[in-house]
Amino acid sequence: MPGRGVAITHGRREAHWQQTALGLCINLESMWDDFESSVDRFVGELTQNADRRARTLEFFDKTQWSVQSVEISVPTPRVIRSAGGSQLIAPAVTATSAAAMARLGD
Repeated sequence: MPGRGVAITHGRREAHWQQTALGLCINLESMWDDFESSVDRFVGELTQNADRRARTLEFFDKTQWSVQSVEISVPTPRVIRSAGGSQLIAPAVTATSAAAMARLGD
């Protein structure tokens, strides 16, 4: 769950944009397909409409952009001992809310 009211699935096309008891369900592969289709329509519109293309380019010229390197670290596995003495190896898991991530960008 990325947050209250949204559930994420993987490989479940039939669940995309459906309401569940947890809220709206989004399928990751379907979301990518939606994004790709939207970009293709946007580019097609700009190709066909010179006025809209000029306004869009003017807007992008006024927009400030920055590129930042991001380092992704893989957590070191931990050994967890069960009550029966067997060992399980599990990665450390950290969950970060969207609000916390937004604060990091400030």
